Formats: sequence, structure tokens, C-alpha cells
Amino acid sequence: MVGIGAVPAFADSIYDFSYNGSYFQATGTLDVNGSGLAVSGSGTLTYDSVTTAITLFPLNAAMLADTSSDSVRTAGGTDLIGLDNQVYPGVNPLVDGLGLIFWMGSTTPTGALASTASNPNFCDGVASPCTVGGFAIYSNGPGSYSAFGADIPLDGLYNGDNGSFTLTYVPDGGTTLVLLGLAVAGLAGLRRKLKA
Repeated sequence: MVGIGAVPAFADSIYDFSYNGSYFQATGTLDVNGSGLAVSGSGTLTYDSVTTAITLFPLNAAMLADTSSDSVRTAGGTDLIGLDNQVYPGVNPLVDGLGLIFWMGSTTPTGALASTASNPNFCDGVASPCTVGGFAIYSNGPGSYSAFGADIPLDGLYNGDNGSFTLTYVPDGGTTLVLLGLAVAGLAGLRRKLKA
């Protein structure tokens, strides 16, 4: 029983994601809770031979309460409509029409992340100049995915395309086997104690 305290708490599931379109290519990881909500994530986006880091835009309390009205505005004023950060591993499509939105740029949009508004601006509460762009991945229906990028730093990009999207489960690195081993050891110890 002492060993149980040494085992880390059950973590969310980690998934590798990949979007491959005619213009955008994105890869990274998502931390997904038991309800299918991507609570964090990061990766890279490539377009026109440029590669930039992307970070999942987390939902605040107001957005979680009513995802149907959500949109996020980039630094240049473009709305990335739809955001619920839900993923559906093993289902077709893997994301819905609201999809996933990522931010990119040298400035972390801390004001927007803390905002109670259901339609935050990436630059709410961020000192000027704010150079945060956005990238969205969403589904048009079974087997059909699109991406859209707006106001990506350095070039004011405004573009979209259609492509493929994948989610791949990343095994927990042995935590399950550790738990199983501790359970077996615990049962063996209990058996010896009961025989004594």
C-alpha cells in the first residue's frame, strides 16, 4: 500500500496531431481530458517554407459555458470563427466544425486567456504592439478538414486550405505497467499476510 502514494496521479491522454494541406502543414501534441476536451497543446506550422510555433488557445470559463458563440479575434482584426477544442479520437471526423484554434507570435495573449468574454481578442490586455496571429483546424464533415490562418506574424497572412487531419494516441510511457506491477505486488503481500 505504501507504493500507491509513489504513483503519479492519472494524467490526461496525449495525442500527436497532424494537419497536411496544400498550403499549411502542422504537427504537434494535444493534452486531452476524459471528456475529449483538448486542454493544452503545441506544435509547429509550416507555410511558404516558413515554420513558426503554435500553441493551443485554451477556453476560458465563459467560452466553456457557451461554445456555440465563440470566436477569437487575431491582432489584425480577423475573427477565427468557432472554437470548442473538442476532439473525437477514433471517430470520423476527429474534430467538429468549431475545431481547434492556435495562437502564434512573440507575444503571449495573456489578456485574452484570462478574459471572461466569450469572444476574446488575442490582444485584449496585451501591451501594444501586439503581433499575435491565429491558425484554426476544423471539420467540414466526415473525412473532410480545413485550416485557416490569419495575421501570422511577419507577413499578415490570410489564407485557408483543405487537407487531412490525424490524431495518434501516445502511450503513457509505462505508467499502466507500473500500476499493474504494484497491484500484483500488493496482492502477493496481502496473500502472505492472510496465510500468516
